[in-house]
Amino acid sequence: MRMKPMAAAVILAAAMMQPASAQTAGDYTFKFVGDCWDCVGQGTATLAVTNYVLGSELNGSNFVSFTYDKSSLIDSYTINSPQSFYGALDDTPGSYSVFIGGLIGTTSNSMMYFQTTGSAWATGPYTGAPLDIGNDGIWTLVDPSSSGVPEAASWAMMLGGFGMIGATMRRTQAKVSFG
Repeated sequence: MRMKPMAAAVILAAAMMQPASAQTAGDYTFKFVGDCWDCVGQGTATLAVTNYVLGSELNGSNFVSFTYDKSSLIDSYTINSPQSFYGALDDTPGSYSVFIGGLIGTTSNSMMYFQTTGSAWATGPYTGAPLDIGNDGIWTLVDPSSSGVPEAASWAMMLGGFGMIGATMRRTQAKVSFG
């Protein structure tokens, strides 16, 4: 009979502990794959962002790097410092509108852009016509390495639950018998 208060405290503590909100900022890697209209095969790209809340507006402070894999028309390139970077991505694979444009490499004065508008996509010189274009483009979250640190509210609920368990255990009298 004395287990009821303990069981109630454990159930209450478990109910109070909730996972961290999906609105937590983290570091993410997204992969893009789209069918190519003017090149052979598919266009693929990788975008790394930091301190990003999934589904929110991207900005320059989120940008880490962007790499477009080479196609039959364009060599691969990497943008390390964007001049323009905007759009929004989520953890659900799909077609999102994103624009990335900036200097390629670390020693080049060349600028490239990569843009997706829904499932259509294009890449090319920053101030010129696209060199690769395509459709059926899908962004996918491939590295959900968001921070594993719980939010303050989660810590408070967890500590409150442990306190309730401790209080319940303190109130229960253990009967010891020798014999």
